[in-house]
Amino acid sequence: MLLKLVAFGALAASYVTAAGVSRAIAIPPQSRISWETYAEARTTNAERLARGLPLKAPHRRKHNLGRTETSSVPLLTKTGVLQMKNSNGDIMGYVSKTANSFGEYGSLQTQGNALHISFSYDPTKPLQQLDFIGTDSSIYSTFPLVGFVNGFASTSSNLGSGSNYLYVAGVSQTPKGSPPVTQANAFSTYSGSPETVESAVWSIDSATGKVTAQWINTDGTVPTTYLCYTAGADAILLTGNVALLAANFGQVTQIDLYFVEDT
Repeated sequence: MLLKLVAFGALAASYVTAAGVSRAIAIPPQSRISWETYAEARTTNAERLARGLPLKAPHRRKHNLGRTETSSVPLLTKTGVLQMKNSNGDIMGYVSKTANSFGEYGSLQTQGNALHISFSYDPTKPLQQLDFIGTDSSIYSTFPLVGFVNGFASTSSNLGSGSNYLYVAGVSQTPKGSPPVTQANAFSTYSGSPETVESAVWSIDSATGKVTAQWINTDGTVPTTYLCYTAGADAILLTGNVALLAANFGQVTQIDLYFVEDT
């Protein structure tokens, strides 16, 4: 695989795959992992074959979008798009329906190609711990659920005061309230690097439409988290420490997501 470094703050680069696809990514801090190890882990099996490297073990996909809890009340469904705003309330754009080559979601300026998500809910309960299905996602056929995948440069699956972070990406389903689970997801499928995921992480304020995300740590604790966007990698991230994330990634913008229901 041909590597091409490009300036992006202090810790970012891009590379060009054998298929000619350029990918901007964050280089993990050197104290945690070397760039060579990082780049090699992001290679696909096709690229490893071309370089004479051993193949990585396949990851089984498991889709189960059925109900994870019983209720005597018929579930309802809503469909809409996710609008991005900065801390001043200015509209930045929308979550894109086109995932990148690692199954991670970024943004676009217009609503026309925004990702449509749907979710089922019990009308007698708050809109919490929802599974979002990307109904027109570019990776719907393999990973219809939109959740979080642990960041490659994270040192663990726990968020808090450290530099760990997550990507919004295509995932397989996890139970509501579950801690991170190492199972099928778009990033691991395309990179060969196993990562933990959670799917039932979304909540919506029914009055304002504001969408919040809640990751659960491995010990069951519920950390304070913040959604961010990094333009250099065109990725939406979740972290417990925005300042430290910015120090490692370069420029990041703290964002809010809003559910805009289809009319």
